[in-house]
Amino acid sequence: MNSRSMILAAAALMITATACNKSEEPATQPQGVSFSLSFDGTTSPKTRVAFEDNALTGQWEEGDEVYVYLNATDGTTYGPYKTTPDAAGERASFTAEINDVPARTKIAGIDAYHYDNLNVNFADGAIAYSLPASNSGAFSYLTVSSYDYPAGSEPEATEGGNIDINEALAFAQSLTRLDIMTDLSIKEITLSIDGAELPTSASLDIASGKTTTTASAGMIRITPAVDDYYQIGLVPVDFGGSKAMKATVITTDDKAYTREVTVSAFEMAKRYTLILNSMSLTSVTAVSTEEALKAMSNSDGDFVLTADIKPKNIPHITNFSGTLDGNGHTIDISESSSSTTSGQGGIFANTTGDAKISNLDIIGGDRQATMAEGGMLVGLVTNGSTLTIDNVHVEGTITASRDDDASHLFAGGIVGFVPTTSQINISNSSFTGSVTIDQSGITSLRFKNSFVGGIVGCVETGVSDFRKSSEYTGSTNGSASTITNCTVTNTKLNNTNKGSHDAPTGDSSRSEIYTGGIAGRCTGLITNCSVENITIKSISEGDGSGRQARPIVGNDWYENSDNADNSYTKVSVNDNEASSGTYNGATKAGGVENRYQTK
Repeated sequence: MNSRSMILAAAALMITATACNKSEEPATQPQGVSFSLSFDGTTSPKTRVAFEDNALTGQWEEGDEVYVYLNATDGTTYGPYKTTPDAAGERASFTAEINDVPARTKIAGIDAYHYDNLNVNFADGAIAYSLPASNSGAFSYLTVSSYDYPAGSEPEATEGGNIDINEALAFAQSLTRLDIMTDLSIKEITLSIDGAELPTSASLDIASGKTTTTASAGMIRITPAVDDYYQIGLVPVDFGGSKAMKATVITTDDKAYTREVTVSAFEMAKRYTLILNSMSLTSVTAVSTEEALKAMSNSDGDFVLTADIKPKNIPHITNFSGTLDGNGHTIDISESSSSTTSGQGGIFANTTGDAKISNLDIIGGDRQATMAEGGMLVGLVTNGSTLTIDNVHVEGTITASRDDDASHLFAGGIVGFVPTTSQINISNSSFTGSVTIDQSGITSLRFKNSFVGGIVGCVETGVSDFRKSSEYTGSTNGSASTITNCTVTNTKLNNTNKGSHDAPTGDSSRSEIYTGGIAGRCTGLITNCSVENITIKSISEGDGSGRQARPIVGNDWYENSDNADNSYTKVSVNDNEASSGTYNGATKAGGVENRYQTK
């Protein structure tokens, strides 16, 4: 082949290669175009003001902002594009200027929404929203509408064109409205649900109108409104049965009042009215100082915190059988003296009767005490008593040394000990920190029984015979006690020190040493609880009878057979590799061997 032929052949190869490369390049995308979208919007019948009275309908107001998303037939979403009504009234016209949509894009439909006093994001046809962190009494609302073109009639995007939706879009209300009426001078109002939570965030599917709650709060705080008239937007929720909703009212002269009403659901686009006037409210004792906190000893009254309290000394309240509503406030004992006056350690040394503590945060700091039963909140639920705890959140470090005269040492992040004739019901509560038992100073010949748990050290409700056996002995005898929807996170549980002696001379049995992420021992029902990032170091020997360490319940020989839906994530026991999974009782797990399921 001569040089000319070689050059032509090389050129041909280059052309072929260029042609191949061109075929692999993506097709040129159509240029973005600008056009307008027009529609009429009607606020009737379900809008921000349609709740006022059946005779009234909604009104668009000048300056209202409506956000529009375009849904293309290929699944792409464009927007948001902002538009405002051309005039105030029940019905108005809207024109949205659309930009940067590829030419010839077929528009399958639109999603549109109008809101106030919410944080919102839109994705995949759904609006994620959350209520204001502090509610000023102004109505938070979210009205939405959607429209889909009939198949085959989808318009195309063209430069300078106009797409007109030839029917009025009805914007439907998606929240619940709660009106609060009062004749008092209000400093603040809080709402809480007994044994449940109020959702504060949700996701709304515009096309279906279905709401899925995504976050909750133990209570909602409301600050003063204009003219003592409150219009509160709430996330729709079904509580699955009747619940007691408690309203706590603090007046400008720091007096406290409460009222409880029964609710089962807050329905979408429905108005509720709550009367909180001097005739409907019950007066309770306001607590805002360390002295007032200590004065709760030996009381069966009803109390509410009206301020955060940072006592110089741990109150060590004894024989409390009343109610304390923390009202979202904090008791900070991080710098309080750590002395105790009895074998029980905690802000409440012991409770009696039917006591209840709710809506409270505790900052514990580094606590050290010599005791028999201790928790950051309550040491002992006295024999024959019931304690209810709801929406209590604790953080801190507990190092417990055993009282030399005590037969045991039980320590929990929130509560120490619930004996067999007592019961406890804990819900929607949490602990973060560490619990450590130290029995190194015990020199007398006695058992070194020690139970450690992230929520409670030991619950023995309904079971009086704890003799060890070689078989699993789970039952439902202790179901009167419950631990529900509680969490333990970023916590260390230490129960490793046997002390100088293991048992009295001549006794062939061994000390009982149990450690669990939720409880060292619990005969009560544990459901929907979780532990995450937990490190457990504890004596755990042989077949485990008498000495166990587990992610959820340490002494699962006596756990409740109906325990269900408890999760553990990144839990390390005695330096073993961290594990994650679920934990159920034998009934729900389909057998004893299936209680712990590792992911």
